[in-house]
Amino acid sequence: MDWIEMLPFIIQGLLGLLPTILILTASLYYVSRRSSADGYLMALGSLVSLFTQSFYSLGIPILRHLDMDVMAVYDRFSIPVGIVSVLSHLMFAVGLFMLIHKTVKKSTLPTNGPSGY
Repeated sequence: MDWIEMLPFIIQGLLGLLPTILILTASLYYVSRRSSADGYLMALGSLVSLFTQSFYSLGIPILRHLDMDVMAVYDRFSIPVGIVSVLSHLMFAVGLFMLIHKTVKKSTLPTNGPSGY
């Protein structure tokens, strides 16, 4: 199959990756402003997630249009890529919850006693 015929599938795959790229950009911006463990977890998790998602949204459609045996490739790599994908989402979630915890802890106002008033 010609590359020109595959162009709509590549564009569709790249559009599917756009939210992940935006999240990665925001995470890298946060790391550049504040070098902390939560930022590194979010950036690393979103970077690995970008690679695993690109396998599903770009790799599989390209292989399908190259007349390769997609099911053989998918069966061989789906479990390892799926495990890495879950771990990357967990890393991002842990980093995000660390950031939320740190932000809420900073913004909590001191109270005047046990009643909170």
